[in-house]
Amino acid sequence: MELLGPTPKVAANDGVEDVYDDVRTVLAREKVVQIRISACKVCEALSKGLKSGFSTKANRVVPVLLAQFKEKSKPLEEQIMHSVMCFMQTSTSLGAHVSHLQAALKEKKLPQIREKALELSRRILEHEVIGASPPQDAVTLFLGAFVSAIKETTPTVRALGVSGMKVMLAKFGAEDSPFHTQVSKALNAVQESHPRVHKSIVGASGGSGGNGSGGGGVKSKAESARKSVGGSPGRSRTSGGGGGGRVSAKKHTDTESKTRSSSKKGNKGGKKTPAEPAAADDPSLGSRMQFIPVKRIEVPLEDILSLIHI
Repeated sequence: MELLGPTPKVAANDGVEDVYDDVRTVLAREKVVQIRISACKVCEALSKGLKSGFSTKANRVVPVLLAQFKEKSKPLEEQIMHSVMCFMQTSTSLGAHVSHLQAALKEKKLPQIREKALELSRRILEHEVIGASPPQDAVTLFLGAFVSAIKETTPTVRALGVSGMKVMLAKFGAEDSPFHTQVSKALNAVQESHPRVHKSIVGASGGSGGNGSGGGGVKSKAESARKSVGGSPGRSRTSGGGGGGRVSAKKHTDTESKTRSSSKKGNKGGKKTPAEPAAADDPSLGSRMQFIPVKRIEVPLEDILSLIHI
């Protein structure tokens, strides 16, 4: 098949059936990875040569290839993905393999098949295989698979779902896209369950599917808090916003003098009651002014006179 060139000219009656049957047997039963990779390349050559004449055979071989995702072989995995996309470009289409991809994306017994099917789905979207308008059922399948993967607890599966949703948003998230509504609904579902993941998909700007606040709500709250204190945003809190500090200080002086006079009245009976210190945070003073209470010290008159005499 390599000697025939990149696009071999093969007719349906050139013994293709026998070759195909042997290749399919190798893909299903062979244990050596390299032989299976060679069998995939033969199928690609047949697809390029027969074009639409290979479509029926491609529909039968793709499920066999997707089942090989259970193997832990990176070269085989890459070859399978390449072969499936090759079939979509040369002999079949994406719509012909939606059911095959659906079975792989819903695989539960072998989670590695599902993981690799998610990666294949993302590559199909990025590749030129689908064109500008993929089938409706394919878009629905991919969106559902990516959203479901994001809700998983396995980090690798969730990462595949996030990368897939990013591609969907880039490809079909524009308002003029026929799939814009579907993509928006899928993003809303992600936002409800995983807001942080949604932010990483749409970007920190919050342009699509986000709140679009851009931090404005936080700024307005802080500004209103400063206004409620009485000062302007640009001035210091201790200055009181232009004269506010002087008024509060005057109020504090009057309050302190009243406290001292009341303490003197209480001392007429001979009892010495220490004056109560000014409140540390009097509500009448506002939240801007805070004073440290000072302890009052009383000195006998005789001691003061003796100091003056000296």
